[in-house]
Amino acid sequence: MHLVQWHCRARMVAGANFYIVGRDPAGMPHPATGKDLYEPSHGAKVLTMAPGLVSLEIVPFKVAAYNKVKGAMDFYEPKKPEATTHWV
Repeated sequence: MHLVQWHCRARMVAGANFYIVGRDPAGMPHPATGKDLYEPSHGAKVLTMAPGLVSLEIVPFKVAAYNKVKGAMDFYEPKKPEATTHWV
């Protein structure tokens, strides 16, 4: 069983109503390319395939970050051209 599945199932058995999943493992780079091996939504994708977690509702969320141009928090959209210059 994948680690994110085990953690989720253990918390559900203990009575948890919510479980927040991030990247798993967070930001692990490929040794040759340096690019992340996993997408930010990897943990949630794994949970959708987990046997025994059929009652689990996956709720997607958007990443928020500080937008230096706006001077405020905003939803981060990595596909926009300003993605590398406007965000902290």
